[in-house]
Amino acid sequence: MSSARTYVIHFSREKSLATCNVLSESWFLYCFQRD
Repeated sequence: MSSARTYVIHFSREKSLATCNVLSESWFLYCFQRD
């Protein structure tokens, strides 16, 4: 999930990267789609 890390940093500006980081992989994909 190296690439996922980059995405988190990118959209953390508007959303909480901590939240998505703690939640499951499904939430990861969901967050990316919302962005």
